[in-house]
Amino acid sequence: MAAIKLCTKVLLASALVAVPAILLAPAGLAITDDNVVDCTPSPTNNPLPAPCTTPVEDESNKFDISNLPTFTVTPGAAKSPTKVNFSAILSALGEYAAAPFFYVIYGDGTGFGGPTDLRAISSFPTSHTYNKAGEYTLTGYGVYGGQVEQASVTFTVDKAIETEPTTAPSESAIWEPVTTPTSTNNAITQVESPSQVDVAKTVLKAAPSPTIENAPKIATAAGTATAIRVGALPEKVSISAAIRIGGKWTTLPDLTTRANGTTTLAPLTFTKPGSYPVRLTLPDGSIRYLKVISRKK
Repeated sequence: MAAIKLCTKVLLASALVAVPAILLAPAGLAITDDNVVDCTPSPTNNPLPAPCTTPVEDESNKFDISNLPTFTVTPGAAKSPTKVNFSAILSALGEYAAAPFFYVIYGDGTGFGGPTDLRAISSFPTSHTYNKAGEYTLTGYGVYGGQVEQASVTFTVDKAIETEPTTAPSESAIWEPVTTPTSTNNAITQVESPSQVDVAKTVLKAAPSPTIENAPKIATAAGTATAIRVGALPEKVSISAAIRIGGKWTTLPDLTTRANGTTTLAPLTFTKPGSYPVRLTLPDGSIRYLKVISRKK
């Protein structure tokens, strides 16, 4: 039985390598397919056909940054998180999502990364807080192999109100080449956008309760962005959070607890006095509650 060896291409990491595939031909059956090259070593050591010894082309440098999906922005009110969703790009990039090819300009004089400080899109913050109401343009930049692409989305941030607006996400434009790179001298690197906002900090002294009726209370001043630190939680885990306003639960940015079992809620701003329950969902599905009491200054 003759053995026919085929050279096939398999993508491993970012490089193409040759992998031998073995086809066994039944005895007496001649293989006449013109696309099949017989790479079986000759008993007399005759030279193998050229396709058997030709190196496989290295295509690791053919990553294309010009064909990326769009991203979306869901505006929040001033001093409340505006959500930025890059999930479609993350999925499209696969392993390249962890490569430093990107930076973003938020349109308020701040950004994440920069032309000389490229970041992995997997490290981008999922929200940004705008201190003032107004119209903003958020622009993402991709840089690879001397090519620069950008995509922007323009949206309106309303004045600070009681709850986050229910505005549908705004989708960015398609990614396009940058012929004349936009000046980014005003871009700075930041990890948490709330650092640009005047935020009051307070600590919940009691442990959050499994029931909403017994939830410990913490007071905040109406109209002031307040970051609340919560303790007595599992260590180093991810927690989802939501706040109830007007009978409706509104999702807050996800949290991660520290080694001492504490975490800090995203800054919250209320313009109306009242009692606002906050729900924390732990990895095992159990719930913990606290209540934010907004009072007039």
